[in-house]
Amino acid sequence: NIIKAMTATQTAGIGELANFVVSVAYVVPAAIIYRKMTGKYKSLASFGTATICMVIAGILINYFVTIPLYVTLFGMDSVLAAATIIPGIKDKLTLILYGITPFNIVKGIFIGVIGHYTYRLLKNRI
Repeated sequence: NIIKAMTATQTAGIGELANFVVSVAYVVPAAIIYRKMTGKYKSLASFGTATICMVIAGILINYFVTIPLYVTLFGMDSVLAAATIIPGIKDKLTLILYGITPFNIVKGIFIGVIGHYTYRLLKNRI
């Protein structure tokens, strides 16, 4: 994300910054919990907690940083206005909750499943 933000970006680094923050919010809790826990369900606990942290970080970074910067830099008020056509989306918060958050939940679950099975395959070689 940092390399892409310094080279070829179409979002002036805003999207890369948000992706970096959300990724850190996923990786750090997952690593800490996975190292501290023992037992059969440590993978589920670590990836589940990481997904929750990622979703919360995604909501906060989109609400306070990403969308305001996009609106300021690119004049994307029309995008926010167009998004209100979708039922249930009335403002910036509902856009984040109904439009972006479900993607982050699915992404977190997908990363957790792939991470779990990849680690199981590679743990003897690491």
